Formats: sequence, C-alpha cells, structure tokens
Amino acid sequence: MGKQSGTTDNGVRAYETEHRKVALLAAEEGIVLLKNEGLLPLKQGETLGLFGSGARKTVKGGTGSGDVNERSCVSVEQGLLAAGFVLADSEWLDAYDEVYENARQSWKKLIQELTEKTNFIEAYFGNPFQNPAENPITEAMAKKAKTAIYVLSRISGEGADRRNKRGDFCLSKEEEQNIRTLAAEGCDIVLVINTGGLVDLSLLDELPQIRAVLYLSQGGMEGGTALGKVLSGSVTPSGKLTDSWANHYEDWPCAESFGSNNGDLEKEYYKEGIFVGYRWFDATQKSLRYPFGYGLSYTKFAFEESKVQAEKTGIAVQVKVHNGGEQFAGKEVLQVYLSAPQCEGRARESKKLVAFAKTPLLQPKESCELICQVSYRELARFDEERQAWVVDAGEYGLAVGSDSQNLFGVAILRVSESFVLEETACVSTACEELVEFSLNGSQLFVSEDLPVLTLSKEQILESEEASRKQKEETEEEKALSDCAEKIVQQLSEEQMIQLVCGRVNEGKSALGASAFAVPGAAGETVDFETQPKLPSMILADGPAGIRLSQHYQAAEDGSIYPVDSQSALEHGFFAEEEQHEGATVYYQYCTAFPIGTMLAQTWNTDVLKEVGRAVGEEMRIFGVDLWLAPGMNIHRNPLCGRNFEYYSEDPLLSGKLAAAITQGVQEKGINGTTIKHFACNNQEDNRLGVDSIVSERALREIYLKGFEIAVKESQPFAIMTSYNQINGLHSANHAGLCTEAARKEWGFEGLIMTDWTTTINGSEAYLCIRAGNDLIMPGLSSDHANIRNALKDGRLKTEELRLCAYRIVKMSLRTAARK
Repeated sequence: MGKQSGTTDNGVRAYETEHRKVALLAAEEGIVLLKNEGLLPLKQGETLGLFGSGARKTVKGGTGSGDVNERSCVSVEQGLLAAGFVLADSEWLDAYDEVYENARQSWKKLIQELTEKTNFIEAYFGNPFQNPAENPITEAMAKKAKTAIYVLSRISGEGADRRNKRGDFCLSKEEEQNIRTLAAEGCDIVLVINTGGLVDLSLLDELPQIRAVLYLSQGGMEGGTALGKVLSGSVTPSGKLTDSWANHYEDWPCAESFGSNNGDLEKEYYKEGIFVGYRWFDATQKSLRYPFGYGLSYTKFAFEESKVQAEKTGIAVQVKVHNGGEQFAGKEVLQVYLSAPQCEGRARESKKLVAFAKTPLLQPKESCELICQVSYRELARFDEERQAWVVDAGEYGLAVGSDSQNLFGVAILRVSESFVLEETACVSTACEELVEFSLNGSQLFVSEDLPVLTLSKEQILESEEASRKQKEETEEEKALSDCAEKIVQQLSEEQMIQLVCGRVNEGKSALGASAFAVPGAAGETVDFETQPKLPSMILADGPAGIRLSQHYQAAEDGSIYPVDSQSALEHGFFAEEEQHEGATVYYQYCTAFPIGTMLAQTWNTDVLKEVGRAVGEEMRIFGVDLWLAPGMNIHRNPLCGRNFEYYSEDPLLSGKLAAAITQGVQEKGINGTTIKHFACNNQEDNRLGVDSIVSERALREIYLKGFEIAVKESQPFAIMTSYNQINGLHSANHAGLCTEAARKEWGFEGLIMTDWTTTINGSEAYLCIRAGNDLIMPGLSSDHANIRNALKDGRLKTEELRLCAYRIVKMSLRTAARK
C-alpha cells in the first residue's frame, strides 16, 4: 500500500490541539472594538439575549477556494456559554435553525438541478448561498434580558461581487426590524458584525441603544471562543481596522461605476489613481464612521516619548508606549505615517502608512519601547514621464499614533535636492485614455517645534543600493540548480509541454480538487522517471488554512477513489458518497484560521508568522508543497466579493503581513506560499474577462507594492497571476508583470503560475510561457495543443519553454529534497 496523506485514526491529533490555540490567538487579536459606551466588558455570569443569523450559524470564513474543511467550529452561542454567560432562552435561535436548514436544502436542490444543465463549479460559484430572512424577535423575547447580543452575519465567497442593497451591504428589512424591536424594549444592544467585509451601519445614528459594536469579522474555527473571551473581559480587544469605514457606500471612490453598478463588466477604470482608501478620504475630506487603523480597547494607552534617527537602512522611530489603565492588560499598535511635500503637477497623498509595530501584553501601568524601521524608499513617488522612482526635495512630516486620524508629528525629514532613486522599464500603460480625478493631498506634520533630520542624496542611494545587492548563491542552491539543469536536459519537448501545464486530470472538474495524490488538493504537477527522479508537487488552496477533503477512501492496494470538488467544498454538503467495498477511510482535518482580513486586523507580524508555522506543519503532515495563499489584493471597493481573503486597502500593511506569514510557512525550507492574485483582482463579477484600466503610477504605488514588499522580504516560493486583464493584456500573459517587475526589478527567484483554468477565456498557454508565467494550472489537454502549435509555427521558442520547465524542476527538487 502506498503512503497516504490522511490517517485511519479519526481521533483528535496533537497538531489539531496546538493549532487551535494559534487560531484562537489570531481571532482574539483580530477582533476590533468599534464602539463602547461603558457596556463592555460584560459582567461575569450575566444573562443575555442572543439573536441574529450569526448567533448559532456563525460564519467562520469564506466559501470556494478560501474554505477549510475543519473538524469542528465554535459558534458565538457556544463561545458565550464557554465564557460563563447565561442565555435567557433559545426560542428565537431554535426557530431560525428551522428557517436556515430549509434554506440550505432548497439551495442544495437548486445547485443539483443547475449542475445537470452546466457543471457543479459553474452552478456553485454562480449561485452562492445567502442567509435566509430572519424570523421576527417578539417583544416577549426582547424583554427576557437587559443586555442583548445581536450577531449580524454575511456569507463571503469568490466568484461574485456583493451588492449595495438590503440583505448584503445594507441591513435587510428583517434585520433592521429585529434590532429596532430590541431597542424599543430598552435592551442594551451589543452589535457583533460577523461579516467578511464592511457593511452599512447607518442604524447606529438612529439607535443609541446600540451601546457597543464589535467587528468579529470571520474568525475561523475559534471565532466564537475569542468573542466570548473579549465580551467577558478575559481578553482585551486589540484589533485595528485595515480599511476606512465610510458613512455611506457612495462615499467610496468610483462607487457608482464599480463592477456591475454601471452595467459594464468589461472594463473597470481606476480613475481615483493612487487615492485609494484613506488616501481618498484625506484628499476629498469626506467624513468617516471609523478611520483606517482604528480600534478601541478596555484600557488607555499613551505614546509618551519618541526618538527619531537616520540609520544606514532607513529611519528608526522609537516610541515609549504606556498602559495608563488601572484594571486591564492589553496591547496597542504603533502606526507611523509619512506626509510628503506637495508640488504642483505632482499629486501626493496627504499621508501614507510607512511602518507599524504591536506591543506585547502590557499590564496596567506597564510600558515598553517600540522601534519601527521606515525605509528610505518610502520617500519616493513613481514618475511616469521619467519612468523612475523619484525623491522630491523638501520637507517630509513623520507622525505616529493609534490610527490614521489620531496622530502627532515626531520629526521632519529634510531632503535638499530632487533625484532619481531607481530607473525602471515600463511594465504597463493604460491602453486607452484614462482621465484620473484631479486630487491633491495636504502637507501635514510639519511644524517649527519638531526635530529636523537632514537626509543626503548619497545616504539614501547607498541604502537603496545595499537593499538591491544580490545574495551569493549557496553551495546547496548551486547543487540544486545543477541538478535541475541535468534533469531538464533529459526531457523531450513533449515532456516539457506536459510539465508546464500541470497534471491533466481528464474527467474531473478542473476547479476545486484536481490533485490525485492528496484528495481535495487543488492540483499537482507531473513527475518523470529521470535521473534523479523528477517528483511532482502538490498544490492546495488557502488562505484561511489548507483546503483538503475531510476524508476519502482508498482500495486495498492503496489506490485512491476519486474525490471531486463536490466533496472538497462545504464539508462535502453536495457529495453523494458511495462506500466502496473493502475500502479504508482516511481522514484529513485541517485548521480553519481567521480569514485574511481578520488576520490583518491583528496588525501583528508575530501572530501571522505563528499562523504560517502552523500551516507549514500541516502542509508537511499532508504532503502539500505549495500553499495557494496568501491573497493580497487591495480592498479598492467594499463590494469586491473576495475582499475577505485579502488584507487591506493599504499596500504596505498587505505586503508586510504577507511577508510575515510566508516567513512562517517557509521557516523549514520545505514548503512554500504562493502570493496571489498578481494583480488588480479587485472584482469578482466577470473576473475572467474584466480589463482593469489603471495608470502605471497607481499600479506601482498601490496594486504592485504589496507584492514587491512580500517578494523582497520573504522570497515566497511562488506567485499566482490573476484572471483579469490589465490595460488590455491578460495578467498571465503579462511580461511586464511576470518578468520586468517581479524578476528583474524585485529579484523574484521562484515559480510563477496561472490561476486555475485561466486559458479558457482569452489567455493563451503559449503567451503565458513567453511572459515568464512558468506553470499553467491545473492542466488542460487544450493547453498542450496550444503550445505545440506555437512551437511549430515559431510563435514560441524552445528556449522559452525550457526556461519555464527549468524553474518548475528546480522548485520540485527544492520541495522534495528537504522532506
């Protein structure tokens, strides 16, 4: 019998117990306290009313590739009971259970009917499940407890965007009425937001009875436990928003033209340019409900002393953080922002995040020193006319604080002359006229009482040159390269074609679960009997954990009975499983961590490294080589259906956190991450065809910057290109991104792959190879034919194919040699 990825023992294994603790830590630190009028924490053992669709049916995370088939999940109800609270009764919850289950079965029937007409994946992604309308909260129910917890819930998923309507971005009529009923009966309401993205909170302006608001987000398998601990006060909330929370949807840039809002799903014009998120709200001076970086605590923190000095690698900002409270221990986030000089014709944001750090747990009256490093590169802007990163002469204000609107200046950085920091090749220009909004920021944090640091052109250039210095190849790396070259020389042209296309799995869905060796994994590469043997690689979805089938069957000879996407999604809700005679059942339980946005809300790189270590260990347990995560696209608009997988509206925060989780996963050098979706995957409707029309400056300063940071600081094993087009060219066929930016400018050394089935909608396989996109997944026979024909008529050179094959072989050896 061959080695199996799963185990026959259905009992809880040691890694599950340990990784639950990591998931709980991440959830605790990712909860954001948005409002608290003296209500929280609640009294120990208090009797509570519990309502809302997410109270018992708590959403742990997103659906689709971002799902995880965990062993069990803690709901809000279970978390409250575990924290020692008493629930007034379960009448409303029991009634909603029946409504919910009926809706699930109706949805299952719909998907099955549509599957017969099309295919399961198309039916599933095109018709996502939505929570059914809530049953009414009666006056009698509302009167049973003075304090009521109401859990507002939304299901997140890929394949479709959200809508600015009731029941989605806005409260449904039933949800609004139920909250109003609680308020009318005099309840002190704690609103818990169990969603993968932002929602309209206009009701807060009308109902003062909502005395506390917690952004639970979607906390993975331990989200309910974490909420119970925060409500009881055994954990002090320390999460911070990673997005600006506007008062109304219409306040966001290009709100009326995003996605389907204007009826045009073919082209998306990024008219706001670099003014995304808080940059937009600063420039337009639109008020916010909650600013970027915002989050309350049960205790009071103060930033007491600061020291700023120029070092070889950048600016060191040292700040003393003091917990001035009397009762609660807690953690605080130090945020550092830079405000550049404003010059006519050179639009700059008023400020941008340039560094951050989180304190350890500080007891009442305890202090600590935090040091943040600000790269000199943050002084630069991208100049499209000069095709270069340019540092402008002038004064730059440096400020620190607890959120993007609660800041104070700590130093002025003075640059005496303008100069080019780095010349670049053009990676992408708008394929048609793009008229960006005429916006300008304001110079901030420059006052006479602040210390001035004069920075010379020479020290900035010296730092930049040092950061770009190539590391010397180790003996181990050289041996790996030599071995890869030796194997590639043994491959025929036809074998190289097979290698760059992934393992073709005819008869199975190309999406969801295409792997053979590890059931439920997204896909795998081919292997060949070369000398030495070329092993295959197993690729599994993320980013809230590893998505595998919860269980599978194997015959007596070890061969695995096929597992399709119906078994790999929704805990096998759609699967009609057959028990094969004489088969052995194997189990694969993976940890469901909080969604990407909630992980980011920790603002804690140490926590993300710990999550990465846990994911890396599970990859080794189940034989997974590449994790198709983290997702790090920018939250350009709150209606993007896949925002839950991504970190933030800010590229620096996204890049730093992606680097941290990558460092955790790759700590052993055995398995690696795949940062995605490269780039501008900012909407889900028509994601295979939409064309993102964006200036090169916005592309570089906003949409590529996070990827650049992740590559330079962590060297992820792989990058996944996105489905969409960028300025008229499919991302997977984009040499400007794959070769010029990633490899030549940033020094990326790993593998670049397509997203699954990219080549079925306009993108061609041979163009992927020419662009430097090495691996075309998950493997289609039509891709083989496309490459053969391109080689035959000269559109593709054998040398281009061989280079991509070499990179795949080298990565296959890297993941195999260290197991």
